[in-house]
Amino acid sequence: MRIGLRAHDLAEPNYIELCKQLDKHDIRCIQLALPKVIEGFYQKSIYEREKIVKDFANVLNDYGITTNVLGCYINPSERDVEKLNKQRDTFFENIEYAKIINAQVIGTETGSLNPDGSYNPLNHQEYAYQYVMESISLFVDRAKNIGVNVGVEAVWQFVIHDVNSVKRMLDDISSPNLKVIFDPVNMLCYDNHHQSFEIFKDVVDTYLDKISVLHLKDYSIQNQAMQYGVPYSGQFNFARFIEMMKDANDQLDFIVEETNPNNVSNILRQLRSNL
Repeated sequence: MRIGLRAHDLAEPNYIELCKQLDKHDIRCIQLALPKVIEGFYQKSIYEREKIVKDFANVLNDYGITTNVLGCYINPSERDVEKLNKQRDTFFENIEYAKIINAQVIGTETGSLNPDGSYNPLNHQEYAYQYVMESISLFVDRAKNIGVNVGVEAVWQFVIHDVNSVKRMLDDISSPNLKVIFDPVNMLCYDNHHQSFEIFKDVVDTYLDKISVLHLKDYSIQNQAMQYGVPYSGQFNFARFIEMMKDANDQLDFIVEETNPNNVSNILRQLRSNL
C-alpha cells in the first residue's frame, strides 16, 4: 500500500516541477487530471496535446511515479445531447492518453441529471441508470480495444451511488476492463453516515476484487449536509479505514484529496503513521 496525491493539489506550474515536488514528498503514485496540471491543455492542438502527454509520461517514468487514475471527470448523465457528445469525445480522447501514460484506470463519476451536478431525486431511478449506462458501456468498449481500464467512482448524489448500484453496473457490463474507484466518504450522506463502516464492509464483501484504488478525504456534517474537508479535520476515522483496507487487500494504493502545498507534509506524515 502506498499513499499518493492528486497531482494538481500541489499547484506546480509545469509537470517537471510537479515531479520534483512529488519526489520531495516521496510520492510514487498519483491521480492525474491533465487540464488541471497543464494550463490551457484543451486550447492546444490535438497533436500538441499528444506530444505533451508523451513527454509527461517519460518524466513520470524517470521519477518512478505511476498514475493510478487518469481523471476525466465528466457528466455522463448530461441530458443535452450535444453537450453529452462533447463530453464523451473528451473521455474517448483521454482513453488514448491513459494508454500512453500507462494509467491503471481512466476515472469518472456518473454525474447528475442536473447539469450543475447537484442532486436530483431522479438520479436514483431506473431512467437515470439506463441513461448513464449507455455512456459507461461505450467507454468500456473503447477502452477494452486498446487495453485500458475504466474506473467508475460512486458518489451518493449521483446515479451510481451505493453498493447495489455499483454491483448492478459491474454485473450488467461484466468486463475485466471495468473497475471501481472506492472513495468511502463519497458514499456517505447525512442519513447514512452513522452506518459508515457497515457500508464500507458491504463494499469489501461485494466487489473488493474490482477496486483499483482508494480515495481519502475527510467530512463533517453542517446544517444536515456533508461538507468535504482536509484529512484529520473532521469525522472520518482514518486509522480504522486504513486498517480495514490493509486487511482486505494490502496491494491497493490510497490517493489523498483536499490537500494543498501548505498542509501536505503534515497530512502525509499522519497517514503514513496509520500505515
